Amino acid sequence: IYRPFTPEEVEELGRKVKQFYDVFIDRVAKGRKLDPDQVDRVARGRVWLGRKALEHKLVDEVGGMRQAMNAALAATGLPDDTPIIELPPPQFSLLNLAASMASADTVEAPETRLLRNHVPGEIGRILQAVAPFVVYDPFQPLALSEVTQAP
Repeated sequence: IYRPFTPEEVEELGRKVKQFYDVFIDRVAKGRKLDPDQVDRVARGRVWLGRKALEHKLVDEVGGMRQAMNAALAATGLPDDTPIIELPPPQFSLLNLAASMASADTVEAPETRLLRNHVPGEIGRILQAVAPFVVYDPFQPLALSEVTQAP
């Protein structure tokens, strides 16, 4: 485990990566109704975010997790108030509550609604103000930049 790969292991790893990549390209092509060669030209190990992913037809719209969950719910034809169950269930904590308050998503999280309805106004505003300082790891990025290649 703590030695360099042998030439045979490097070759086998290369085959496995190629096999995984081919399955990935095939699934994206089928799921997005695109030609596999077109997907391959766009993919090549790159990650496309936001508007660029939209331009390459890799996503239907730009949004966050809550928007994706709402779109999935809408696609089922179920009523809007159908409960969404997260597995494993998230643990309720003040940290999670503060994180949801600091979220940029436009859809209100249940924890935020709970806080708004049951925590006196000033305390709620204070919690919202300090949330970023409590929640975020100083060594983790707080935002993703849409990175593009230079022409």
